[in-house]
Formats: sequence, structure tokens, C-alpha cells
Amino acid sequence: MWGSRDHPCGPGGRLLTALILVGLLLAVAGAQSSSSAIIPNPTVDPCASHSYCMNIAIRTGGQVTTTLPSTSVTCPPTCRFGFDAAICLSEIGTCGYDLTLTESPSAGFAFLGWGGDCASAGTSATCTLAASQSYNVVATFVQSPTLTIVVTGPGSVSTSGITCPPTCSQAYPPGTVLTLTASPSSGAAFGGWSDGCSSAGSSSTCTLTLNADTKVSASFATVTPGTSRLAVQTTGSGAGTVTSSPAGIDCGSTCSAAFRSGTSVVLTAAAASGSRFAGWSQVMCPGTNCQDVCSGSTCTILVNSDKSVSADFEPSTTQQPPPPAAAPAIGDASAPPEKPLYPPPAASIAVSVAGNGSVVTAGSGHGTESARSAHPSSIQCGLSGFDCYATTAPGATVTLRAKPGFGAVFKRWKGACAAAGATCHVSLSASQTVTAVFAPAHGSALAATLSRPALHISWKQSVGRGTLLVTGRLTKPALLRVQLRRPHGGPLLTETTTVAAGRFTHVTRLFPGVLARGARIFPGGMMVVLTGRSGDLPLPFLLQTIVIPSPAEGVTRKVFATSSATSAPARSLPAGSTEAWAHFVFQNQPARQRRLTVSWYWPNGHLLGTVVKANRPTLVSFLKSNVPLPSGGWRAELRAGGKVVSELRVRIG
Repeated sequence: MWGSRDHPCGPGGRLLTALILVGLLLAVAGAQSSSSAIIPNPTVDPCASHSYCMNIAIRTGGQVTTTLPSTSVTCPPTCRFGFDAAICLSEIGTCGYDLTLTESPSAGFAFLGWGGDCASAGTSATCTLAASQSYNVVATFVQSPTLTIVVTGPGSVSTSGITCPPTCSQAYPPGTVLTLTASPSSGAAFGGWSDGCSSAGSSSTCTLTLNADTKVSASFATVTPGTSRLAVQTTGSGAGTVTSSPAGIDCGSTCSAAFRSGTSVVLTAAAASGSRFAGWSQVMCPGTNCQDVCSGSTCTILVNSDKSVSADFEPSTTQQPPPPAAAPAIGDASAPPEKPLYPPPAASIAVSVAGNGSVVTAGSGHGTESARSAHPSSIQCGLSGFDCYATTAPGATVTLRAKPGFGAVFKRWKGACAAAGATCHVSLSASQTVTAVFAPAHGSALAATLSRPALHISWKQSVGRGTLLVTGRLTKPALLRVQLRRPHGGPLLTETTTVAAGRFTHVTRLFPGVLARGARIFPGGMMVVLTGRSGDLPLPFLLQTIVIPSPAEGVTRKVFATSSATSAPARSLPAGSTEAWAHFVFQNQPARQRRLTVSWYWPNGHLLGTVVKANRPTLVSFLKSNVPLPSGGWRAELRAGGKVVSELRVRIG
């Protein structure tokens, strides 16, 4: 029993309470000054002795620094650490602190955006979180393309962040739209753009979207009083030169010149070997009394003001580049034609799981490699594994068994299974989908559903890019973990996000470099797995299997070059090689009606020749020559139905 002097609300109790409060405040201050976050011993879970835990995932090149009241933690190397919140006492007033996460790209990289619990921060440089719970944060960085500007003559070029000279190179985030402005110096005129801005001609501005390293050149020239400037631009995919009479322009190299006002200048176009002159365009002739006449390969310009003209060159359809002493040939062009070798007919089964349980093929054991070899349609899907997609010969029957997890019961089948019990026989006369539904044996306050994810993939030269859209519904707010997996492998993508009760949507962009271990997207079965927690309640296990269709032109799994039919793959072939072999290995072969060709291109980009190929799992084409092949970057291009499937750069020397 409390006496009146000892009771916390009595006179003596109030003094005791004050002393306790002072002690607590000193303890809190000491804790915040010394251990808001503790850099862990690598042999101990760094979150074990703290109230909350921070997990940070970095995608490609960059770091994230988390700032706390008295310290900071940088990931990498420290991407998981614990932290504690301040003790808040109502007698003192409000207290607490925030964690501030700041992105820092590595050299040559750009910050793409936040994910996980920082998703609301978007592309901001920082993300602020209250120190009141555990967090999972993703920071994505991508390689930054570089813009390089080359200025010739008295002038400058400016765009976002730089002016050249003096600063002529700058990296930008991919997809940045830049407007470059050419500014001639006093007494000078702008002659025109070339390289990455050649389409802008002599306009003072050029707008481009930077998705790869790009070089842009701008030329300026001094203007003599009483003269006007004539600028020439060569366009098209061919090659050639334009010269002037009187002399001054030799483009190629000198593409603008000043002439005395009133001079008639005759321009003459000459196509290079392997090209033809296609005509004049963009003749800038202001007013109605135009005295400029362009006909055939000549164009007469009255230089009474600054003017510009374009000469178009296209590849010749009849000429070939000058051959070496003995021209190389496509060796397989003269070989006997091969017969097509198509994959055997197959039917697939895609299994999904809703709730805590698994679906297994009857007699498949634990889905070992030997079991999969003996039973090509083996399924081990759900809590027990992620082999949820398989193919087999059409007409086969697969027996599936539903196995509830701990504390769960099997409810029903959906899809191709009409059985009432836990065992189901599926006839694979065509590809089929099956879902097993499980439920808690004694009910649960937390329910979740996962709709069939939408995975939209577009293909370009066997590289898939697209968007994954995951939707579902929860009865309580939760921290979700979304994984994308392939059968028989680990997770390709893991993301965490906090969602409110009700319907949720999670969108992920898929592009090269975003999947784990440099993995690529391939046609076939993929699993979207949803797990998570709402407070102390775990979400039921949810897995949806989706099938990515193959494009009609097919998808190659790997391409490589060799110096002979049996030699090992090589990044480059030695100088003096007399053969060059290109190998194309398909992950998914093209549709049967597609015509397959391999075209070989010289190092200067001109076409050497094209050979028709049979539709087979692996295609091989090769060059042969009686003398060493010219050094440089040869190119072999595989097409199916006219669409490029893959191209291989074969460097010699």
C-alpha cells in the first residue's frame, strides 16, 4: 500500500516522479547521442538489439546515406541497421526524430527513383521517414548517357547545365530532352549542325532525347562585311561531297563559306563509291523573286542573304564496296540447304496458389532435378517450392495434389480442375491453368487476394522491356513483398511497399539491368509471389503464374563469334583471321511461316551479302577468305520475317 507521502500523486510522490523523469531524459539524451543507429557486428543481426530495422536495396551504381540525430550510415557497405525511437513523456512535451535518406549516384550513373517505403518520394534527392517503425527502401540508379559537344569556329553551344566552350561534356539521366542553342560570336555566323543534330541543319536550335552517348558538332565562321554566308548539309544514309564555284565550300570538311553579296555560287554534288546522289532539298530562298535553280547534280544559288541547302545521298543498289585482293564470301551460302528442325508440339500447365498451401504432381517427391527429368510436367508450387510451370507432350494427363500448410485447409480448385477433393487429374490436350485455394482452418482477421497480374512486354532484338502491374485487395494495412520468379530459380526481382486496406496496385518497370544477376526476360512461365505482414499478422501466401508469349520473330538466348567451326567463343578474333563464324542460339524459335536470313556487313557498314537459313534451334553462318579478312567491326544480322532478331558484332584485330 502507498502512504500519502509515498503515493505518486502525493507531495512526496511528485518529487519522486520528477527525479525519475530527469533520469529518463538523461538516459534518452545519452542514447540519442551515442546509439541512434549502431553499425553492426557482421556476425550478429544488426537489428536484434533495436526497436526498428532499416533495410536498403541498391540497384546498380550508387549509394544511400541515412542521417540520424548523431550519426549517418551509408549503404553500401551498411545496408541493414537497427535504430531506436526517442522516449516521449507527456510531462515534457513532444519529442522524436526523422531519418533522412539521401541518394548519391556513382560516377557515370543517374538516380532513377525511390521504391518500397520511399516510393512516395519519387525522384526527389531525399526521402524522410519518421523513426517510428521498420522500413524497407529501394533506390534505383541507371547508367547516365553523356552528351559531347564539339564546337568549330567562333561561337558556343549551350544547353541545360553546360555551355561549350568551356564545358563540352555532361552526363544526364536517360530520356532527358535537351534543347541545344548555337550562339555565334560577334562578327561570326552559325554554319550548321552535324553528327547527332544533323537533322536540324542550320537552325540555331536542336532538340534531342538523350538515351545513349551522343556527339553533337556545331560550326561557326567569321563574317566579312558586305558578304553573306552559304551553308551546305549532306543528308541521307549514303555518302558524298559538295563543292562550290567560286571555291570556298568542300563539304565533307568545309560546309559553309562567306561570299560577296550578289555572287552566284554553283554547287556540285558528287556521290562516293557505293552511293548515289538523290537530289537537293531545303533550299532556303526568301521572297517571291527566287533566282536559285537546282537541277541534277548542280545547284546555282544567288548569295544575296544567308542561305542553306541540303544534298541527299543514298546507298547505291548496284555498287558494292571495293573488295580486297580476294573478296570474302559467305561460306554457308554455297552449302547444301538444311532442313528445318522445329521444337516438338507441347502443352503447358500453369499453377497458381491462393492461401497457405502447395500443389504437387502426384509422385513427384520434392521436385528434385531427377524427378523433373523423369516427369517433364513435375509441379512443386506454393509453400514447398516455385516449380509452377511446366510443359509436356499434348494429350498427357497430369495428376495434381493439393497440400494445405500448417493451420490451413484446402477449399477448392479453380480453372482446369473440376474435382471436389484434394486430388485432380488434368488432361493437357491444350495448355491449361489451375488454381488451388486454401483458407485458415479457424478463420483470420486478415484476408488478402491477388488478381492475375498484367505483364506487358515488348521485344526489340530479343530484349524484352515492359511493365508489371500487380493488383489485389487487403482487409488491413500491410507491408507487402512482391517477387517475380522463374521456375527452378531464385527471385529475379524483389520489391517492398506499404499499402492501405482495400484495393492496391503496384507497378514495376522492367528493363535491362533491373533483374537480379543480370537476368533477362524470356517467354514462358513466370511467377508473381505476394507475402507480407500487417502488424503481427502474416499475409496468406499468394502466387499467380503468368505466361509470357513468344514474339513471332523468336528470341535468341545467346549469340557469339568464333574463328572456326569448333573453336571457343571469343569477344574478338585475331588479326589475320581468314574465317569468322556467327552463332545464334534460340530460346524460342520463330513462327514456322517466318523467312530467316543472315546478312553480313563490312566494317564500313556496306552489305556484303545475305543467306537464307532454315528454322533450327541454332543457326550458324560464316565468312571465309583466301587472304586475311580486313580488320574492323564486321556485323552479322539475323532477321525473321524481315524483323531483326539479333545482331552480332564480330571484331577482327
